[in-house]
Amino acid sequence: MAWPYLPVNPNCTATPCVTSPSTSDLLTYAGPNLPCTGINSCDTLSVSLQKIDEAICELQLAIPVVVTTTSTTTSIPGPVLLSKIVSLSSNDILNLHITPIELLPTLAAGMTYDIISLTATILFNTASYGGGELSVKSLTAVYNPGNNIFEEYGTFSFSGAPSYNKTLPFIKATTASNGLINNDSVIIFAFNQLSTGDSPVKIHLLYREITL
Repeated sequence: MAWPYLPVNPNCTATPCVTSPSTSDLLTYAGPNLPCTGINSCDTLSVSLQKIDEAICELQLAIPVVVTTTSTTTSIPGPVLLSKIVSLSSNDILNLHITPIELLPTLAAGMTYDIISLTATILFNTASYGGGELSVKSLTAVYNPGNNIFEEYGTFSFSGAPSYNKTLPFIKATTASNGLINNDSVIIFAFNQLSTGDSPVKIHLLYREITL
């Protein structure tokens, strides 16, 4: 290493140093040579301090600078998860082929339903329903009894005519022509009339209202 070991302001006219025989240019280091800083025996205090300063500067250059950044995650609230139970009497069920029951009301323009789950529970009374299906659909979905064209979101099946308390699984439609129409109400409907039965049914819905 090469050090410019020249005293600064040797006459101490610009700074309030003491002009006496005890200045740093006259004091010498009396210890052994120090290999890490390069300070040698008999170096003046001025020289020794310059060597220490240069050694520190070299260390600063050798140490990598670590830049720590912080990120901010903004949580945007999503649609609230909603639940609803619709109770159907046996008379409601036996007339669903002519009088659909509303499960969810019409939404404002630019909105639609995201139905998470649908479950139907039968509270058995004395008589079971004959085989058939309850269909969940948008109110204004295409319906043509003559051609059996019927857009539906999915169905509950009464196949097997359950004669005890039972939960009916919802079978979601998978074809492209099916689904829910935006900002429309959701109804439950029977394409064909179910035969005699007297047990009430509860429809359990878990859903969200989505803004398009």
